[in-house]
Amino acid sequence: SLFENLSNEVIYEIFDYLGIYHVYHGFFNLNQRFNNFFINSNLRIQIDISSMSKSNFEQYYKDIILPNKHRMNYLCLSNAFTVDIIFSPPRLISKFLQLEALVLDNIDTRYLNNILHHLIILPQLHSLTNNLIDFIQNSTLFYLQLFRVPKLKYCKIQFESNDDQQLLPRCTDEFSSIEYLVIKNCFRFQSLNNFLSYLPRLVGASVDRNENNTDTSHPQVEANMIRNYSMIEIENNF
Repeated sequence: SLFENLSNEVIYEIFDYLGIYHVYHGFFNLNQRFNNFFINSNLRIQIDISSMSKSNFEQYYKDIILPNKHRMNYLCLSNAFTVDIIFSPPRLISKFLQLEALVLDNIDTRYLNNILHHLIILPQLHSLTNNLIDFIQNSTLFYLQLFRVPKLKYCKIQFESNDDQQLLPRCTDEFSSIEYLVIKNCFRFQSLNNFLSYLPRLVGASVDRNENNTDTSHPQVEANMIRNYSMIEIENNF
């Protein structure tokens, strides 16, 4: 066909425009030449999986994700079976060495707990978005694990928690690299200053207020916690 007569450089540009998912469905099984493009090319590997059956995803995982995990820079997963396949066992995430952004949307908490401590190995991960569908049993432990991800700059987390006993301790020696933080959770503002002690590089933050907190005043940030913040937004959810 005329398309097959195009140079590799032009085909790469077309593939880059279409995106890896559409290229896979349109060209992966067309012939050996196009198959080789996936194996030997420098195509950006950005995976966004929102509406795919389990059987289709299993083949996609085998053909594209598994052999290219070391080249992938963006990964968005929005259902449990995709997480179960990609991160089984959980340590496999440590092989995604070029991963820069990870989005886990509508994911069961147990999947996040299983992979979170492996994220500290990823040298390029700077953006993390989590939207969890169930309760986190220990939000303090969750935050402590999150703060250990070494290159994280942006983090957005949405979850429910039913623990109200343990406050986050003040940080003494292990600081987070996070600069922008969005929390959609019933946050305990009694520990706000302790929370900020982990975030010396924080520039902006948006935090939901605890709907069960009877104190309607805004928490006072200690003077030594005020660094280069451009905005800390506190939203009341009563």
